[in-house]
Amino acid sequence: APAPAPAPAPAAAAGAGRAAAPATALAAQQKQTPTDFPGYRRVVANGKEMFCRNDVVTGSLIKQRTCVTRAQLEAMQKDSQQFLKDNQQSSRTCAATFGLGGNPCQQ
Repeated sequence: APAPAPAPAPAAAAGAGRAAAPATALAAQQKQTPTDFPGYRRVVANGKEMFCRNDVVTGSLIKQRTCVTRAQLEAMQKDSQQFLKDNQQSSRTCAATFGLGGNPCQQ
């Protein structure tokens, strides 16, 4: 496999024909998007930042495009994390209360 090309020096990168972007919170968020929101693609339309993905409609082969704002996506992630945390806590409580055998908490 060929060796990766060396990264350009900061001075060369800044003078590559465009002005260096100011370090803003939005620029930092944009760099984090691919890892923070897997499955979503960042789209800017009419000056609004949206995150979109294509979902297959249940019972169909037709895909539907779903777009949400960054705030909505972060809220969904927070809700999902809270659900997992609550579910894990419930599992620990049931295991501590009923032991390993005959646990009525498991359904």
